[in-house]
Amino acid sequence: LDVNSTTSGAANIQVGNAAADIALGIGSPSTANKVVVTAGGSVGIGTSSPIYPLHVSGEAGIDLYNSSGGGNVLNFRSVLGDAQKYNMSISSYDHATNGTGSADGLSINGKDGVSIATGTDTTRTERMRIDSSGRVGIGCTPIRVLDIATTTGGTIIHLTDDTTGHTVTDGVDIQQEGTLFQILNREAGDIRFGTNSAERMRLDSSGNVLIGTTSTNGYGASFSGNKYLYLSRDGGEPLFVNRGSSDGEIIEFRKDGTAVGSIQSKTGDLAIGTGDTGVRFVDGDDAIMPHSVSANDYIDNAINLGTSNYRFKDLYLSGSIANPSGNLTLDASGAITLDSDGGQVSFNDAGTL
Repeated sequence: LDVNSTTSGAANIQVGNAAADIALGIGSPSTANKVVVTAGGSVGIGTSSPIYPLHVSGEAGIDLYNSSGGGNVLNFRSVLGDAQKYNMSISSYDHATNGTGSADGLSINGKDGVSIATGTDTTRTERMRIDSSGRVGIGCTPIRVLDIATTTGGTIIHLTDDTTGHTVTDGVDIQQEGTLFQILNREAGDIRFGTNSAERMRLDSSGNVLIGTTSTNGYGASFSGNKYLYLSRDGGEPLFVNRGSSDGEIIEFRKDGTAVGSIQSKTGDLAIGTGDTGVRFVDGDDAIMPHSVSANDYIDNAINLGTSNYRFKDLYLSGSIANPSGNLTLDASGAITLDSDGGQVSFNDAGTL
């Protein structure tokens, strides 16, 4: 045992020679060594053959205690000094005061990032990483604030609670697989969407899409799971349909995929019909005109009003009836005039000819 001081005033304690280990035991000489310092400078606690600079064998714990209530730090670094105290470290920390209060939390610090890994006895597979920019990657190197990836089978975020249960068929799945993205509620409940702290749309458990309403017959839009659309508005138009730029069909009606009619626009007027049979409402002339839907234009001398088998009943007029040639007219007074080849016959409402 050699105890001496150096020229700089430091103390030097040496046991044995430089080639021998130093062992410290407590109790009788037969008691196993508790601490061993090898000739190479490794320290073993609970082992006489340390393979690391500090090797602890058996149940181990490190207790860092600061009676003043300040923080404690366990550092892993190549250079000493406060300049790198957060390079690689685990420290106690008070998050509520950003480190100025009594430490009651835990901070894991890594200059280049922090990762969590699993694996086998001899391999390490990284599972999660927080990089130096604060981005979190699960199964990948993060490129967004939160980045989740798998190599095969797609990525699923599975959300459950004690009410839904915790099996794979419970709760809600948010899934991406290839070009597929889906949100799946496995329970008999709604999926709701909102803005400005208010619900704006929901998909209910029956497959109804409700916009601006919470029921299938309330004010708003309801796309029913039974394949119909319901629109309702209080005191206003429930539907606006707009065609831009050119005239043509605004709404097309179909049966089993085949067009059976349409509503069209033509120079500011509205027309409705099918094929070459339709009517056009011309507000400039205060008239209803024959219209060809297929041509989207007026049609002349081609459309009948009823047939011999399917007739309209009564016709009530306040003006006259005339054909273009003028050979048959019914004027507002009720007089009927027949004019043919210069000859004319009139019947007035007094019954005279």
